[in-house]
Amino acid sequence: MKLVTFLNGLVFSGLLALAFSRWRRHGGEAGRWVVLTFLTLASVSFLALPLPNHPDVAWHWFWSVTYIKILLAVLLLYPYCVYRFMAAFKHERRRSDSVALLLTAAVVIWGFAVPYFPAATAHRPWWLLGYVYLIIVQWGSLSILVTARLWRAGRGQPSVARRRMRVLSIGSLVFAIAILPSAG
Repeated sequence: MKLVTFLNGLVFSGLLALAFSRWRRHGGEAGRWVVLTFLTLASVSFLALPLPNHPDVAWHWFWSVTYIKILLAVLLLYPYCVYRFMAAFKHERRRSDSVALLLTAAVVIWGFAVPYFPAATAHRPWWLLGYVYLIIVQWGSLSILVTARLWRAGRGQPSVARRRMRVLSIGSLVFAIAILPSAG
């Protein structure tokens, strides 16, 4: 499993390097958000590598919980970065920008407020269930919004641009669906 995580990190790092290089040459708000999107994914992949499977001593347990909170905070920035990438194509400010920021801030702050993460087989306290539901709302709503807007952005475009926007749209949806089983 660590090998797959490492390989994911390498892939995301390669995409980050390409996105950064392109952004440095051409600039733009959308390019900056693509760089930040791949930075979150590469960071999470590499930050997950040193996590122990079973922390056994108290200081090790505390460090692992703190580390997991940081890891989750970085991961939960991903849907916001994708949303901001999509929003960069339309320069009008919307209420959805504020909602996206508010939801993302809420999941990050709640994540740091969680006192501990119980074992997978243990009873889940109300505050952890609330946190999981908030993550589902944040990730799901931003992903659906990005999927719909990127799909619509392809309408009326030449075939290459339309396909590119639709591939991005489908990719956003597939990634959102892929993350759902981990919420259970």
